[in-house]
Amino acid sequence: MATWTRRPSPLWLALALSVLMLCAGAAAGEEEGGAEAEEEVSNMQMGVACMLLGSIGFIGFVLYLINHRDEDIVRYTWQVISATISIFVAVLLFQAFEGVIKYLGMAGETLFVQTILSMARSLGWFVFLQFFIAYIARVFG
Repeated sequence: MATWTRRPSPLWLALALSVLMLCAGAAAGEEEGGAEAEEEVSNMQMGVACMLLGSIGFIGFVLYLINHRDEDIVRYTWQVISATISIFVAVLLFQAFEGVIKYLGMAGETLFVQTILSMARSLGWFVFLQFFIAYIARVFG
């Protein structure tokens, strides 16, 4: 097994510093004077640019952690990524089911009917979760 003797270059650090400097310069409203007319950059455009550069820096940092030589760091990085994706999917599913309920017209009901429907929905999710866990645990033959 080959050992890694050279430390990887912290390119992500240089990218992160450049993004911070760009965003700090935009927030301070610094403009360089020049002979040529420059196009006006709106706050939304600068925000989108900073977000894109920041996300590229974040992806570079995650890739750095995934390819780290320490196995513990790699394992915990994958665990964090897995938990983040799980939370994201759970939020998407919740919003999808809420959208279906609003589409079916249940949002215009009285408070009592909404309470009963919410309790039924909670009970349905609870029963589904119990059966799903039982299936995963191979309780059913």
